[in-house]
Amino acid sequence: MALKRTKINLKQKTGSDAVEPARDYYPSLYLSNVDLPLAGEQVGKILNVNATLKFTGLSKKEGKKTSYDFEVRSITFVNKL
Repeated sequence: MALKRTKINLKQKTGSDAVEPARDYYPSLYLSNVDLPLAGEQVGKILNVNATLKFTGLSKKEGKKTSYDFEVRSITFVNKL
């Protein structure tokens, strides 16, 4: 399943009430307490991975999109790093 990107508009806090042009927003993934074979020069590159995730929870607040929680059980990088 591919995740869909969403267009968002951000309003700047200025006296003229200007609006910033729309930009793409993608869901994010944060990994902690793990050593990965990544280096600083790879920041900004798109990496293809195969991952095994355990679905551990979800949170839906009124008026907001649903948040999903996962444990990453394994991750394999498809790209040559």
